[in-house]
Amino acid sequence: MTVYPEQWEREEILSHEAEETPIHVDREWPTLRPEAFHGIAGEIIEGLAPTTEADPVAMLADLLATFGWLAGADEQAAHMLVANSKHHARIWPIIVGTTSSGAKGTSHGAVWRIVAKYLSSTLNPPMHKTGLSSGEGLIEAVRDESGDDPEAKNYEPGVLDKRLFVMEDEIAQVFKRSNREGSTLGPTLRLAYDGRDLSVMNRKAMTATAPHIVIVGHISPGELQSVVRAGDVDGGTMNRFIYICSRRSKRLPDGGNAPQEVVDVSAQLLGEAVNIARTAGQVGMSDLARAHWQRSYARLTADRPDTVLTKATGRRAPSVLRLAMIYCLFDQRTVIEVDDLRAAEALEQYSVDSARYIFESHVDKGSNEHGRLAEFIRSGGVQGKSRAEISIDLYKRNRKSALISTDLAALIEQGSVVQVEMPTDGRKKMVFFAREHSQRTKNT
Repeated sequence: MTVYPEQWEREEILSHEAEETPIHVDREWPTLRPEAFHGIAGEIIEGLAPTTEADPVAMLADLLATFGWLAGADEQAAHMLVANSKHHARIWPIIVGTTSSGAKGTSHGAVWRIVAKYLSSTLNPPMHKTGLSSGEGLIEAVRDESGDDPEAKNYEPGVLDKRLFVMEDEIAQVFKRSNREGSTLGPTLRLAYDGRDLSVMNRKAMTATAPHIVIVGHISPGELQSVVRAGDVDGGTMNRFIYICSRRSKRLPDGGNAPQEVVDVSAQLLGEAVNIARTAGQVGMSDLARAHWQRSYARLTADRPDTVLTKATGRRAPSVLRLAMIYCLFDQRTVIEVDDLRAAEALEQYSVDSARYIFESHVDKGSNEHGRLAEFIRSGGVQGKSRAEISIDLYKRNRKSALISTDLAALIEQGSVVQVEMPTDGRKKMVFFAREHSQRTKNT
């Protein structure tokens, strides 16, 4: 890059000014209220948290969704009756994080280790699959038997257990497929979320009665923004999901594996709760919880501006009820209490805040340049790195101060870098630390 003398002088002035100027981030990362870690579900996540790099809120959403899948939607399974419709323990989280620091797969891996332990003790475990590509394919996975005569030539036995867990590491592809002309995937997903019967009328007609499909997806913020089209939002596909912003909670170079005793105890608690939920029938609500819900309902259903955010989070009240029911069932109860509702409201509010963070002018932060800068700051340890060190040592004065500020703002907003104001000879100086080093710096 050719730099003329007057440009170099201006950059020097900007660099000196930047030494003292804090980086301003327009939007803050969403904050989860501690009420969300309620009951046995919260205890399981708190047991896992010290042993993994995964974000606790991502693990919590994954665990609640997985529990709902295991509870099922049989006639005797746990459900709530809302507006004359049955709502079963079914939520669909999308874990949203950058490729470099979202730790999305790590969150699922930590939870799935507990689930796998539980499933190993069951005789006929329900299905879990990936590769959601079409409405017809989804129906086929939970199809009914075809015909009454098992001896008939085209007879198919169908699927008896209608519980299906779909794990999509690249759920952006699912949304892209649903956008295609003539695709039945979007309408089928909407029906599946509601638990309604699914069918396709073609040369190979299929029906799936009372399916119980749970989807957990992973995606980066930039991908999610790019695949959201007006048809998705207006059609109601997107508001079936809850959005969970996720980032790495810590760095564990030795692997980060939960002790086997934590897995065993968690799996036992999970299994005991599932056994009750499978035959719990209609779930009720205590008088105190009902009074609390009446106040919350007015807030959750209040009129909001007609924006993409509003459309993408348009099912706030049903989401809270389903989450509250799952919290209640996880504690082996069949009557929802106030604390269940408060936990559900905390997680649902985090989902809305996550959606706001994603949809309102989000810029993807997974670029190589950001990774390079983050690694340089991390190399500074508890001493951190100043703007001068970033400009001179990393970029050899070949990157403009404004671009460095933009990169730093992205990393701070992402949560991987923290800025601290340090006094030096009567002047202040901004020093940047990797997140894992910042607390030790404050203690020092």
